[in-house]
Amino acid sequence: LVVDDEEAIRVLLAKMLRTLGYHVDVCADGVEAVEFFTGHADETDLVILDLMMPRMGGEETFRRLRQLRADARILLVSGFTRNRIVETLIQEGAVGFLAKPFQMKTIGSEMKRHLG
Repeated sequence: LVVDDEEAIRVLLAKMLRTLGYHVDVCADGVEAVEFFTGHADETDLVILDLMMPRMGGEETFRRLRQLRADARILLVSGFTRNRIVETLIQEGAVGFLAKPFQMKTIGSEMKRHLG
C-alpha cells in the first residue's frame, strides 16, 4: 500500500513497484489509508507511508494502522531528512525510512529486505 498526498509520487512509486512485480494499492492521505487498511489489513504486506500529508499526517496514520494490525510493516518516506519523528516511529515498530527522491534500485532493495 502506497500512501502519499502527491499524485505524481504515488503514480511513479506504484509504477516502480508494479514493474518489480508487486501488487500495489494507493491512497492519497492518511484518512484514505486507514479506511482502506480497515478492510484490507490481512492482505497488505507492506505500507509505504509518507510522513507529511494533509488531513492526517504520517505519524497519526502510522499509529492508527498499528492499532488495526499490531504487526503491520510500515516503511516511512519523506522529502525531509530523518528526524525525531522518524526515530520515534522506528522505535515503535516502523521497518525503516527512505528519503525522497529515491531510485527504483533503492525501493527494490527495500522491498526485498522487508518482504523477502
